[in-house]
Amino acid sequence: MTTSPVGNINRVSRVDNISFDNGTSILDTDGQVWIGNSAGNPGPATLTQPAAGITITGGANSITFALANDLSAVEGIATTGVASRTAADTWATSSITQNAVIVGAAGELLSNIGPLTDGQLPIGSTGNPPVAASLTQPAAGITITGGAGSITFALANDLAAVEGLAGTGLSSRTAADTWTTSSVTQNAILYGGAGQTVSNLGPLTDGQLVIGSSGLAPNAATLATGTGITVTNGAGVITIAAADAAEGTGQTIGAVTDDLVTVALGVTAGNYIFKAYITGFESTGPGGAFIELTGGGRTTGAASTKVSTTVKNIGSDAALVGVTADYVANVNSIIVRVTGVAGLTINWNAKVTYAFVS
Repeated sequence: MTTSPVGNINRVSRVDNISFDNGTSILDTDGQVWIGNSAGNPGPATLTQPAAGITITGGANSITFALANDLSAVEGIATTGVASRTAADTWATSSITQNAVIVGAAGELLSNIGPLTDGQLPIGSTGNPPVAASLTQPAAGITITGGAGSITFALANDLAAVEGLAGTGLSSRTAADTWTTSSVTQNAILYGGAGQTVSNLGPLTDGQLVIGSSGLAPNAATLATGTGITVTNGAGVITIAAADAAEGTGQTIGAVTDDLVTVALGVTAGNYIFKAYITGFESTGPGGAFIELTGGGRTTGAASTKVSTTVKNIGSDAALVGVTADYVANVNSIIVRVTGVAGLTINWNAKVTYAFVS
């Protein structure tokens, strides 16, 4: 073999018996090759195989590469599909069905579900592979329709009717799958209307009540007055009292007066007759006063005059014998006035009835 220098590197130009001028030994071992050396001349060596995957075997004038371990197993796969490493140096394939849903199977493999038909979904089954199934709609209220790549939910029956309501108010089911609304008036009273609906009564004015009417809708009305009775309507209150009567209370501390009842005589000229029952109570004795007061009065329609008074003490205790009562005319009213006893505190109540003629 001859060499030609190229810089510091010797180049093999012709090989007879392989040797070098520096005495390098010839290739005398199976599988050896010349491998370059950047620091000097090339030398004989064998190829080193990786730790796994490939084996390199040197022979007489040969070097054999072979797959091993996982690479050998992969190369040995004979079927088509998705490859899985099922164990060390062991591979297998899972066949894939076009358009099917793929799920994990035992042993690191895959399984196919489907292909799914219109509207189907993979639905789980505890401890088992999922299954291809369609959603089940309820007996009423919702429909479920499977399409190509779609699932459509729609309201039906009563739910569709409720969703279809356009008005506002209370909702009533008037028939199967049929609903309507009843408007509600603020502050009104509600009562049952025709066809399962609700109706409004009012709003009620001061003193009005909901009063029944046999076979008909109730009415909003006020109480009617009767003989000897007055009805006074207010906001949220009704006051019922005896007509031509009045009542009042008061207290005297010592020999002072107190006005218990004031009766307005009105604008029509005429005569009145009054009857008052007066009782007083003093707690230290204790003691009581019982007085019957009869009197007459007159009005011009603008001014009052006391005509007469009769006082009857009908059973006062000794300590209260000195109490008195009288009618007093004032502007266009008649007042029931009592006078107490020195040194005593007396609580009073008076009830007055009267009659008028003009």
